[in-house]
Amino acid sequence: MDKWKDPYVIGQNILRKIEHLELSFKPLKDRAEAAARAEALYEKILGSAVAKLENGIEFKVDDVTIKHTTAATIKEKAKAVCWKEKLEMLEAQQLYKAAVKMADICCAQLNGWQSLNRHLDKV
Repeated sequence: MDKWKDPYVIGQNILRKIEHLELSFKPLKDRAEAAARAEALYEKILGSAVAKLENGIEFKVDDVTIKHTTAATIKEKAKAVCWKEKLEMLEAQQLYKAAVKMADICCAQLNGWQSLNRHLDKV
């Protein structure tokens, strides 16, 4: 019998997709929390770097000394100081987005199997 018409195969695939979705909830939640923590840490360090630059503290980034010059450029200079934290934040956000996309794909597959199951009697 064709696997697309076999009620047992369709049922097993539906159960497998539901289990996969249930298993993906915790990692998805963990990645969301990691992305939020990374963003909060970046904002904290960026604010600290701005304050330090305003108070005359110098930073060295890639053998370049960064120090306060004008109010217009201070935030950009602080961002240069915090580049590693920004990278970690972006990576965490992308991992979260990838996990959400994988869950979306699984949901679409589940919908397909459920649709086959609903229309099985018409085949």
